[in-house]
Amino acid sequence: MAFRSSRRCTGLTFGYCWSSSIRVWARTANTQIRMNLVANHYRSIALPADQVARISSYLKEALSDRREEAEAAEGQITLRIQRLNHERTKLLQLHYADAVPIELFKSEQERITRELENARHGLASVSLEFDQIEQNMMRALELSRDCHSAHVAAPERVRRHFNQAFFEKIYVRDDGEVRHDLAEHPGDPVDSGEEG
Repeated sequence: MAFRSSRRCTGLTFGYCWSSSIRVWARTANTQIRMNLVANHYRSIALPADQVARISSYLKEALSDRREEAEAAEGQITLRIQRLNHERTKLLQLHYADAVPIELFKSEQERITRELENARHGLASVSLEFDQIEQNMMRALELSRDCHSAHVAAPERVRRHFNQAFFEKIYVRDDGEVRHDLAEHPGDPVDSGEEG
C-alpha cells in the first residue's frame, strides 16, 4: 500500500492510499498501525552533524544580515519616536503660549499620539520578530538531529506538516516495511551544497 502526502487532506496524517488501482481513503482500523509505522520510520531520518553545522552556519549568516537590516530600521524608528516627542513638546509650548488654536492643538496631539503608537508597535515587532526567528531556527536545527522524537511529540496537525515537508510519498507495505520518496525543496542549501 502506498501513502501519498496530500496538502488537500485534512483528516489524516499522511493523505490517502490506493490498492488495486482503486483509491480508498485510509480511514480503516489499520490506520493507527500505519501511522505508528510511519512514526517509527522517522528514526531513520536525521541530518548528519556536518550538515546540521553547515545549515546552522548558513542560517546564522542569513539571519545576521537580516538582523543588521532590522537594527537599521530600529534606529530609524527610534529617531522617529524622538522627533515625535520633540514635536509634542513644541506643540505643548505653543499651546501654553496661546499661539495655536485649540482645534489645531487637539488634532495635532491625536496625530502625534497615533504616530507614536504605530512607531512603538513597529519597534517592538522588529525586536521580538528576530528573537523569535533565532529561537525557532535553533530549535528546528536541534530537532533535525532526532526527527523521530520531534515527530512523536508533535500534535497530529504538525505531524501532517512533517510528512508533507519531508516526503513526496510514503510507502507502507502490508508486512510493515516503510519506504519513502523525499520531497524536493528547490534552493535548499543542503541539496545544492552551497556554503553559507
